[in-house]
Amino acid sequence: MKLTDTSSVKGVIASMPLEEKLRAIQGATMFKTPALEEFGIPSIYMLDGGTGMNSAQAWLEAFAVVALEERGECSLSTLAQMKQMMEFLRSPELLGNAPDDVKDFIAKTQAEIDKLIPGGVLPGCFPPGILLGATWDGENIYRSAAALAKEAQFYGIDVLLGTPNVNIHRDPLNGRLFEGYSEDPCLVSKLAPEFVKGIQSEGIIADAKHFAANNQETNRREIDERIQERALREIYLPGFKTCVDAGCRSIMSAYNSINGVPCAHNSWLLSKVLKEEWGFEGFVVSDWGAVYDQVEALIGGNDIEMPAGSGIDKLMDAVKDGRLKEEAVDNALERFLNAVVDSISMKGRKYTAIDRACSRKAAYASVKEGMVLLRNNGVLPLKAGAHVSLFGEKSKQFI
Repeated sequence: MKLTDTSSVKGVIASMPLEEKLRAIQGATMFKTPALEEFGIPSIYMLDGGTGMNSAQAWLEAFAVVALEERGECSLSTLAQMKQMMEFLRSPELLGNAPDDVKDFIAKTQAEIDKLIPGGVLPGCFPPGILLGATWDGENIYRSAAALAKEAQFYGIDVLLGTPNVNIHRDPLNGRLFEGYSEDPCLVSKLAPEFVKGIQSEGIIADAKHFAANNQETNRREIDERIQERALREIYLPGFKTCVDAGCRSIMSAYNSINGVPCAHNSWLLSKVLKEEWGFEGFVVSDWGAVYDQVEALIGGNDIEMPAGSGIDKLMDAVKDGRLKEEAVDNALERFLNAVVDSISMKGRKYTAIDRACSRKAAYASVKEGMVLLRNNGVLPLKAGAHVSLFGEKSKQFI
């Protein structure tokens, strides 16, 4: 039996051996799940994209594909290897003197990136969440999200990760602060769902992250946050709840622990609150490498583990010895496939080119509404012929 629509999901799962079920709910590469052609299940492409398709991650995906073919390895360690390889790409002199096997590897990676970024057409740059939060304008946010989703379709992306990031602003040193909307859970709850609706209006699966309370980058993998339930429900969870109510089809579990339990293993958070209380019908995907124990994560309610590298041996053993029920595997796969049947990998792309005018108009409108000028000493607006200096790396190579 093959996957065709929602009505076929249960039958497909019933026809799959355990090994294939487990493969289907794990990454195959850095940003893609495996294609299981025998069952009609396509490979699903997930990429960061709250501010525009992440072309650096597209490069990493291309690198990972070649690493898997050449070396049989594709895991988070691939990232460190790619950083070394990029040094050759940045320096023609280094590349000219590189060993033949390195040159060959880079050539194959370039061929893969040509598939992921057709014609070398780079994505637009859209306003980040911190600016969208300053617009106080849901309609504007919806239009930005819809334009962003149209571009994602061009690149064949099924799931735009972090659309939106609804973590609350708590720590000014948080390097991901720019992605979040506000320090105010009420404002986040009013605005973030419009981003979800805009993304999904164009057939892309929205993904709200990082569930939950991922409010600092310092030690974010190791930190155990002690938070009273009232604080969770009043401050850290409302934005996620309204995104679920808006029909968000994917939630990303976070790296951090809450009250002693990693978010990706946290059955109270993922199963009791998200799925049972809120009625979330989509799938939970881990942040990349946030699954620290595969068995505990599946039991806890984390449906999809990303990226590749963990394998299925531990999960197979857990099913055999009774620690993990196959019913839990089936439930995770069912949630995932119910979203897959509506993905562009199943239904095909609507857009084969980027509408730059649409993207610019939407992004410009959000920037205009989100900018706040606190004080003007007469310099603005700039007079014709004024001299302006630009500093920093991005002044040499604009996004």
